[in-house]
Amino acid sequence: MMELFLNALASGLAQGGIYALIGVGLALIFGAMHVVNLAHGEVLVAGALLTYLLAGAGLPLWGAILLGGGLGGLMGLGLYSLLLPVRREPPISSMVLTYGVALIILYGLVEAFGSDLRNLTYPAWVRPVHLGPIRLALGEIITLGIALLTVGGVAWFLRQSWPGLAVRALTQNREAAMALGISPLAAEALAFALGSALAGLAGALLVVVQPIAPMAAPLFTVKAFVVVVLAGLTSPLGVALAGLLLGAVEGLSALVNPAWGELVAFLTFVLMLLFRPQGLFGRQR
Repeated sequence: MMELFLNALASGLAQGGIYALIGVGLALIFGAMHVVNLAHGEVLVAGALLTYLLAGAGLPLWGAILLGGGLGGLMGLGLYSLLLPVRREPPISSMVLTYGVALIILYGLVEAFGSDLRNLTYPAWVRPVHLGPIRLALGEIITLGIALLTVGGVAWFLRQSWPGLAVRALTQNREAAMALGISPLAAEALAFALGSALAGLAGALLVVVQPIAPMAAPLFTVKAFVVVVLAGLTSPLGVALAGLLLGAVEGLSALVNPAWGELVAFLTFVLMLLFRPQGLFGRQR
């Protein structure tokens, strides 16, 4: 029984690495612009399907993964340019716009790729690796490692580089940041591109370890919201920890019933909004 518990926990943490990437991406966008990006999951699926297409055509896997993340960044810049006319309007305007873009992307992907599940098959990535009683596929370990390293890199970028500090300053106090000469447009564009690139990278990694279909995009958007609400708008490391926690809870709930993973995620979302809206790591204002 303990071995089953540990394997479910480890598998959940591997999935939590994907949640960490999309959660940090969404938190970056919302923190800089206070925009609810309802197209976040569609960016993830677009990155996944581009990786699937390029790797299937013979491009080396790592190159395809990087281009999948790059596509996410470009889509983020495009979406940001669409949001410019409504960035000072009530929040419902940006929500409606990003929801409309999400539908366009979603049904465009369905038209181009169909609604079937897509998955890249690499024998090396599905090779089992034994860590004591824990048995994971090599691809799950690689995905978790890349996710954690990427989040760490983003945290370093936001704390140690001038562009990253500009994004943090804009997030914390917009008026003070502008008074210091920081361009809000440049900082917002950087946050949107970086946050969307993380979603594209998450999709590129995901398609190598498990099947994915275009219609899964809205579910990943919801999962990103769950992670951000669970963490509160804290540092990238705090959001990443919430993503790992959500993955672990989903993995363990599957021991009881495989269909309970989504139920637990949504229940966590609702309970957190009701009883601790500032999140596990956020502070109430």
